Amino acid sequence: MISSTFVCTVQIGRRSLHTQFSRLLTSVQQTKMGENFHVVHDTQKKEFTLKLEGSSEPAIIEYTERSDNSVDLHHTEVPVSYRGRGIAKVLAKNALDYFVSNQVKMRLSCTYLQKYVKDNPNPTYLQYLVEK
Repeated sequence: MISSTFVCTVQIGRRSLHTQFSRLLTSVQQTKMGENFHVVHDTQKKEFTLKLEGSSEPAIIEYTERSDNSVDLHHTEVPVSYRGRGIAKVLAKNALDYFVSNQVKMRLSCTYLQKYVKDNPNPTYLQYLVEK
């Protein structure tokens, strides 16, 4: 199982901030539109969320823990009026980086995440991907 306490490194300019969190992680990422967003990882709900100003619904990536100590990232959703701004990309990077940094194997049953990895072929991500 994945621990609900973890260490996060957030790059802010040229400085890195190392902080230990329990249950929730917030990191700041910038989209291609220059917007700053705070991604929150809730290990109890098994989701990465990004609250969007003016929207009652957040952007979200959901996952489940598998019996082999890997995770299945199975759903990504961004509210329609916020699509095309790079928001899903910010969520994808946060989720994949988190699991890689914690050495957790990932199954990508979400088609958006499959496309993200194909379009951003990071060898480290590929090393942690598993098939069914």
